[in-house]
Order: sequence, then C-alpha cells, then structure tokens
Amino acid sequence: MEFSREEQRAIIKFFCAKGENCVNIHRELVSVCGDSALDYSNVNRWMVKFKKGRVSSTNLPCPGRPCSSRTDANKEHVENLNLSDRQVTVQDICAHTGLTHGTVMRIIKEDLQMTKASARWVPKKLDDSKKEIRMTCSEEMLTRHHSDPHFLEKLVTMDETWIPLSNPETKR
Repeated sequence: MEFSREEQRAIIKFFCAKGENCVNIHRELVSVCGDSALDYSNVNRWMVKFKKGRVSSTNLPCPGRPCSSRTDANKEHVENLNLSDRQVTVQDICAHTGLTHGTVMRIIKEDLQMTKASARWVPKKLDDSKKEIRMTCSEEMLTRHHSDPHFLEKLVTMDETWIPLSNPETKR
C-alpha cells in the first residue's frame, strides 16, 4: 500500500502520541509503505516537531521573497512606455523604470503578451477591437487608392506595419 508524505506524517504523529520511539515508527512505516516510506532522518525530524507541540502534518508555506517587481503599476508603466514609443529598447525601459532586464522581458512577453517584430514591440494576438481598427485602416487605404492611383506607391509595407515613405520622426 502506498501512502503520501502527508499521510505518513499523520502516522508519525499518531505513533508519537502513543509514545513510540523513532526507530519503531520508522520500522513500521517501512513495513507498510516499503520503498516509498520516509527515511529515518525525516521521521526523526517530524517526531521532534510533534513532540514540541506541532499540530499540523502538512508543510507550512515557505515565505520566500515576494514578487515585488511585477506589480500592476510596473506592468502599466512598461506598457505605457512601449505604447508611447514603439522603438524603445529594453535597456531604455530598464533605465527608466529601475527594473532588471529579466523582469522587463517577463512583463513584455508574459504579462503584456507582446513580441518583437521589425524592431518594434507588437501584440502577439489581435483582439476584436484591434482587428476592427486594422479593417478600418485597410478600408481607408483602399478609398485613398481609388481617389489617387499613385497613393500605394508612396507606402512601404513590412511585417504588417505601414510606414510612409517620408517619415520625419525616424530615430536614426
């Protein structure tokens, strides 16, 4: 028969309450659980805990270090920086927010669901509102093309990003 670790700790607690010693408790666990039994050092450690007054046989949650850098405020700050300047680098965001490179990358990729395309951070998945905006832009471009046949010759397209041929806001 196989017992979970928590169940084995409950058995240790029971035998400890009966006044059994650690060697006998471990021997009983091995006879019942076989290879899946807790080792002697664990049996001894839990027996000491129960003798000191511990009630629960479950592991207590470890506090660890709290995730203080991936807060909603930091996510919003990174998103605003990204949306205000699509050519911003991760190093620029790190310098501006004080977050580490790994944290900024996790926020961008996991939390904001963005990916890098043509040196710009763009959303991975389009929701219905983004699809509607793209449809409106496409219809507007088609209307402009019908009114000016040479309109499309003035555009350079790449990776679904439309860039006018004369763009005065280039960074380089």
